[in-house]
Amino acid sequence: MIIDFHTHVFPERIAATTISTLEKSGKIKAFSNGTADALLSNMERSGVDISVNLPVLTKPAQFDSILKFAVSLNERAALTPEGKGKIISFAGIHPDTEDYKEKLWRVKESGILGIKIHPDYQNTFFDDDRYVRIFLYG
Repeated sequence: MIIDFHTHVFPERIAATTISTLEKSGKIKAFSNGTADALLSNMERSGVDISVNLPVLTKPAQFDSILKFAVSLNERAALTPEGKGKIISFAGIHPDTEDYKEKLWRVKESGILGIKIHPDYQNTFFDDDRYVRIFLYG
């Protein structure tokens, strides 16, 4: 079994804009258009069995929409003919989230297996106290 443990998938309505922004900031061409369908197609061509989607919150206000999208990806994956996920999505949390305890409970209650943090895109360091409080609570 081959698992790609670091992929990014975006809702179709923002995928093109997001990919364009990331290509410019990273100075690199994206491998796909950033949609779940493109990822599934690439997985099939390359022999990947499961991909893990790791969303990044660049601001606390994105929590609800990203959690909703992650849950929808996991529900879609559960409907595959094999009855098991092809794409498994984590949730994300931003270090500036004030009600982080409530947010972490919502992630857990939704069945999401983990969260993604990304210090570079969240303008902080890994050992920042705002992350530490999340790690210790979670």
